[in-house]
This record gives sequence, structure tokens and C-alpha cells, in this order.
Amino acid sequence: MTIWFCTRHVFRAYIQHEFKVIIMDLTQEDVLQILRIMDESEYEQLHLEVGEFKLVVDKRSVPGLSQGEQDVPVPAPTDVPKTLEKEVRSDSPAGKADSIEDVGMTDEAYAPEGLIPVRSPMLGTFYISPKPGDPAFVEEGQVVDENTPVCIIEVMKLFSTIHAGVKGRISKICASDSQMVEYGQILFLIEPQANQGEG
Repeated sequence: MTIWFCTRHVFRAYIQHEFKVIIMDLTQEDVLQILRIMDESEYEQLHLEVGEFKLVVDKRSVPGLSQGEQDVPVPAPTDVPKTLEKEVRSDSPAGKADSIEDVGMTDEAYAPEGLIPVRSPMLGTFYISPKPGDPAFVEEGQVVDENTPVCIIEVMKLFSTIHAGVKGRISKICASDSQMVEYGQILFLIEPQANQGEG
């Protein structure tokens, strides 16, 4: 299986089945869900191959032109993200911003100084609890360690557990339950354990 996306920021994600992302036969409902996800995201292109099945979606397509007539190259996959697994750990380094309010929720966003972001390793639906009606994995103010599950990201009925990846306290939950999130989007801000004793 091969998947890659391309945005105006020229982001590329390349997934192969050895990263434990396995999709069986796609149903019509699965294809429609993929198209809904594409429609709701900022991604401009999707190239999906599952066995003999190929799906290419390009929001930049010009009606009436065939793929060969368009001057839009489909990017070849480059670096393979190592975090794309069934169980995902997020150890992204913190960047800088003036305050939590200044933090956007895209892959360009930086975390305020002293806070570690937990970023989404994939495009999908964010869930704060294991199933509807269950308590949230974590709440703001809760102390977590590297192995604490903080949320689930769902893509085409595949649920991936996201772990905190760092010891500390949940300072802010940046995504809403059932929200569509993008690759690199900040889901949580964590105050690392070393900083907690300073305040």
C-alpha cells in the first residue's frame, strides 16, 4: 500500500505496510470517507494504492484536462516518517511563541517556550476518549509520563493510540473531540517535569 499527500506547503507523507498500517479491501463507504477527509483538509493531492486499486485526488485539477495535459507533477515520496505506526510516540521539540493563545493548530505552529507540543503524526479524526461516553484519556492539569495514552487518531477505521512521549503536566488540550486534525497539528501542550519545580 502506498499513500502520499501534497499541500501548498509541499508536505509529503509516505506510508507502507511495514509501518503496520494495513488496509484490507476498500468499500465504497471507505472511498467516500477518504474523499470527505480530503474535502475537509488543506491537502491538495492524494495518491492511494491498495493492491490493484488506485485512487488519485487532485483539488487543483482543471476540469476538461486529462492528467497528462496538466502541468502538475505528483511528488515522489522522500523521507519516511518513523512515527507512523500502530502505537505512536510524539517527541517533537518545542519551538517558541509569545503565549498559548498565539499557538495555531497547523504544522507551522510553534509551542510557547517551556512547553512541549504533542503533534498529530497523521491526518485523521481526534478522539480524547477510548469510546463515546468514556472518561477522557487525559485532562488539563493531569500529570503524564512518556507512556501515557493521551488520545486516539482514527483513519479509515484504523485507530492509533498517541502517547505523551514526555513526563510532565498537560498544560493545554488544543484539539476538540471528533475534530479532523492534520499531520503536524498540535494536539496537546505539556509542561515538562523539569519545568514544574521552577514555578
